Amino acid sequence: MNTSHPFPSAKDIRATRESFPADLVRTTPLQPHNRLSHLHNVNTLLKREDLQGIRSYKIRGALAKVLSLSDEERRRGLAGASAGNNAQGIAAAGAFMETNGTIFMPRITPTQKIEATRNHGGQWMNIRLEGDTFDETARLTHQFCEETGATLIHPFDDLKVIEGQGTVSLEISNQMREMRRRLGAVITAVGGGGLLAGTILTMRETNPDALIIGVEPEGADCMAQSIAAGHPFTLPHIDTFVDGAAVARPGDLTFEIVSQAIAEGRVRLLKISKNQLCATMADMLQIDGIIAEPAGALSVAALEQVVPWTDDDVVSVISGGNFDMRRMPKILQHADLYRRTKVFVSIILPDRPRALAELLQHLDPALEDLNICYMNYDDEPSVGNEFPLTVGFESKHGKAEEIQALVAALDAHNYSYRELSEKPA
Repeated sequence: MNTSHPFPSAKDIRATRESFPADLVRTTPLQPHNRLSHLHNVNTLLKREDLQGIRSYKIRGALAKVLSLSDEERRRGLAGASAGNNAQGIAAAGAFMETNGTIFMPRITPTQKIEATRNHGGQWMNIRLEGDTFDETARLTHQFCEETGATLIHPFDDLKVIEGQGTVSLEISNQMREMRRRLGAVITAVGGGGLLAGTILTMRETNPDALIIGVEPEGADCMAQSIAAGHPFTLPHIDTFVDGAAVARPGDLTFEIVSQAIAEGRVRLLKISKNQLCATMADMLQIDGIIAEPAGALSVAALEQVVPWTDDDVVSVISGGNFDMRRMPKILQHADLYRRTKVFVSIILPDRPRALAELLQHLDPALEDLNICYMNYDDEPSVGNEFPLTVGFESKHGKAEEIQALVAALDAHNYSYRELSEKPA
């Protein structure tokens, strides 16, 4: 890899892994998964980073950075910006090293992650909720470091942090060898790119033939758009639903590593829709008993797109399990939309008497198996003299074919309509 930076080698990453105290960083299980293997017709294993003490791989990068600091750098105190998991990593590492710190978290951060950060940091960490996005919060953190001299612990754009995240794939390589299995692909979530970059650096030496797949959420695909632009690119707007990967701009270092690996054909990037991701999360909880946060489930949601690319074993990294259960109703709603057991439809009606009655008459046979879960009529015409009626329909029996019968009835009577990707605001 021709770069302007002395990137960590597998030897460096191995030395970092050996420096981790066993009671702070666990060697997490690599578990064969029968359901996913049968579903996708490929041997699938899950790397369970959700089973770390902080329920995320982020402890690795944060601790690697804190362990590398001088006494003077620690004396000045730590500072970091995080949407949750990196905050917990800094808090746990700082408390372990008895080092004070200030952690900035976006105001959108789920309460569960804020409270977990407080628990891990104890008396050593001060938490400040500032900024509406990670990138705004990061700017305020940099400003704080300039004003106070605090030592910044970057969540992804730091060589030591990348080195720490690379220990995940180092363990995967060792575990696959011990299990005598052949690694075809590793799938990781992508936010700022630290985990993906660390995986690339490790695998180029330990498993050079393995494909590496980075998965971004739709609405926050900063790495893919940066690759397309040819330089780190800042998204003007991001969807913060996948809070652990809601980053508007990748790191300069991570972009350099990822872009070079893509040019070499070693890495591919994918995007996952919100609805598909939620369906994956729901299945993991209801069927497998695995609580994955949205970013943690990205690697599993991507499996159906990855399988045609390799016949060898595939490892999905469950990057985190810090999930606020108050979000579950929203998750289940998006899952139903993906499975088409629920649909929100905007139907154009003419502004004349009995238009609604005629619609209900035309849909009558299909409505027998459906519940109406939402309705709104907009009295402002969208085009000419046409008015949209938005209705949410839900299958009483959880069957996609009952929703399809509704759509077929709309088509049969030549209604102008469109399906919405989520419940209207």
